[in-house]
Amino acid sequence: MIERLLTTPRLPPSTDPITGVQSKDVLISPDHETKSRIFLPKINPEDPPQKLPLIVYIHGCGFCIGSPINIVTHSFLTPLVSQTPVVAIAVGYRLALENPLPTAYHDYWAAFQWIASHATRSGPDLGSMIMWINDYVATNHHV
Repeated sequence: MIERLLTTPRLPPSTDPITGVQSKDVLISPDHETKSRIFLPKINPEDPPQKLPLIVYIHGCGFCIGSPINIVTHSFLTPLVSQTPVVAIAVGYRLALENPLPTAYHDYWAAFQWIASHATRSGPDLGSMIMWINDYVATNHHV
């Protein structure tokens, strides 16, 4: 077992009380328990629906520390999403040393395939979870 000397606190998904940004965790691949987190800006239900750009955020930290659900990622993406009308997804990946490279690259690719599957609304059914990718992301725009 590997003991990480540097860890950061993890935060549960929530609605930020200041910005109104909502976050929700998703499991991209059923093969492993790596979570990704989607951030949605405050949506006014009285405004006409609109599709927003998507930012795909992959945390750094040398492939051996970090998480899409930690306080660092949350503190970076919450203000970004609130000030820039976008949806963001922080992609999780299996960490080295337990999972040597190119495992992380395969996890990134699985996340991109998961996102792309929602462009055609063929993504997996997540039950009662709000399908934020389908409902709020302009999947027909590329930057």
